[in-house]
Amino acid sequence: MNVPLFDLRRYLSVLCVALLATACEGRPRAIGDGWHHGPKASAHRAFEDSLFALSSAPDPIAYLGIQPGADGDDLVLRATGGMSGETWAKALVAMGRLSVVVGHPGSSVTNAAARVYAELGVPLIAPNATARAEPEVEDWVFRLLPDDGVQGRFLADYAVDSVKGSRIAVVFAGDAYGVGILRGVRTALARRGLLLADEVELPAAPCSLNELSAAGTATRAMLRRAKPDVIIIALALEPANCVMNEALRTRPNMAILGADALDEVDLDRWTKNNFPAARIQVATGWRPRADSVTLHFIESFARHSGRRPSGSDALWHDAMSLATLAVRETDGSPEQVRRWLASLGESREPVLGLTGPIAFAGDRGVRFFMRTLE
Repeated sequence: MNVPLFDLRRYLSVLCVALLATACEGRPRAIGDGWHHGPKASAHRAFEDSLFALSSAPDPIAYLGIQPGADGDDLVLRATGGMSGETWAKALVAMGRLSVVVGHPGSSVTNAAARVYAELGVPLIAPNATARAEPEVEDWVFRLLPDDGVQGRFLADYAVDSVKGSRIAVVFAGDAYGVGILRGVRTALARRGLLLADEVELPAAPCSLNELSAAGTATRAMLRRAKPDVIIIALALEPANCVMNEALRTRPNMAILGADALDEVDLDRWTKNNFPAARIQVATGWRPRADSVTLHFIESFARHSGRRPSGSDALWHDAMSLATLAVRETDGSPEQVRRWLASLGESREPVLGLTGPIAFAGDRGVRFFMRTLE
């Protein structure tokens, strides 16, 4: 393993991992399976180790570019962390010819970077970014999850059918992600002849649990005004914690449903430490199967990171594995990789990942589940 450093004002770190990627006989169509077979087993294990290291990094080395090696056999993984959006996307592209990029965390950052990649003709696999960009940019983006409207409709249906809520409020960020989920919730409720009890947009402001923040004040006012029995939260983790803190201190039995941005282990820990009996569930893109591939992933991830993987971790692993498969199955050029990805579910069968069949054509279904924080 060669680990050169690329210093850009001390904010950008680069990890390069060279992998001999000669394909095993009968290339497996199941992502994550087959890495340990054939004459290059040790190389495959080294690659899998790098995937777990990348997907479990605390603040990430989370952005991955893949390019074919000079001899046609090597894959070079370049992971970049510490910056976000357009700035570091340009830095990543400047490192060399890329076949495909995996990233970024969050919709706003992903879409800012996607515009750079689309302009340069590099496909982007987005593990868990759900807000859509402009049509000309989306031609180069391959998202593992449906858009925010689908998630919003799913959350509303779950609130009514499973939680038996009748007064549903939404607390959301005023970005594309939060607004998209809000619109989806409205649409699903309207189909049932229902209206939102309330909707609260939170500004992008600092939030502290030690003092009554803008998020806490807005939540308290909403509880008095609307008297909801279910709150749907479409926020990042920090403001979501402030909303839940105020809601659960006021009404301990309040049912809270979080959008997939809250599918994070940190929220499980926070809930366990502060509100162990709370009724909090979050949307996730992964329902673990009881098969050998899934069990191997869970065990390996826990061994590398010291914790169980979240749905976000499984999506990142699928995205990184799919990227390497796309390069192996093509000549490694960005255009050929893009065409191969676009063909999944159309001229090619979907690829089975940890999170289910992966396809980018046709009806992809909801692909969301709810999990209770533990």
